[in-house]
Amino acid sequence: MLERREQEVGNAVRLLRRERGLTQVQLAKNAGVAKSTITLLEAGRGNTTLESLLKIAHALNAEVTLRSAPTYVLQPRPQSPEAPE
Repeated sequence: MLERREQEVGNAVRLLRRERGLTQVQLAKNAGVAKSTITLLEAGRGNTTLESLLKIAHALNAEVTLRSAPTYVLQPRPQSPEAPE
């Protein structure tokens, strides 16, 4: 079951990274983590720290949500409404 959750987190990171037009190298640099952290995480083999996951989420402009299972879910941050001109 844990492997499935790791794969879900990896898939979410990959999807958000691609949506933002970033390479693994760019994301790693923006997050301040090693490229290998991104590579392993996206492959579902990463046993990353919560600190690294939060850095990656921040670099992706995403939030980490802890569910009761517990599992981590990355979601895009809601966009704030633009101020009227």
